Amino acid sequence: MKWKKVKWKKISAALFLAVWFGGCRMELAAEDRNGIFPAQIQSEAQRADTIKEELCKIKGVAGSAVVVEGHTVIIGLRIADMGQKEAKALLEAVQQAAKNAEADIQNVSVTTKDSIVALIEKEEKKRGREGETEK
Repeated sequence: MKWKKVKWKKISAALFLAVWFGGCRMELAAEDRNGIFPAQIQSEAQRADTIKEELCKIKGVAGSAVVVEGHTVIIGLRIADMGQKEAKALLEAVQQAAKNAEADIQNVSVTTKDSIVALIEKEEKKRGREGETEK
């Protein structure tokens, strides 16, 4: 009886260590990605460009900076002078356009404050350069 307990403990320990050191790596198969195949998956810089193109079509947007991180998009807008009601409607249109441009976007943050827009533009340029070096 003692022999079986010792053997069982050794087998359990060996199995545990094998899993621990071997790691558990789970990757989604192509069909598990909501119908998106690896050739269709875009980088975050490409996704940001897609959203930016849609924003340029909106009347009142003078310029934009877009940063995508996962399911979140951060948008800095340069807009023409307009009233508060028009600006609010424009921000809502921009949020909706961003969600429509990319299906998996869940969170959209939009700002028109110049200091924050400048930071977003700086990050957009930084990420754009990193994306170019990866190609």
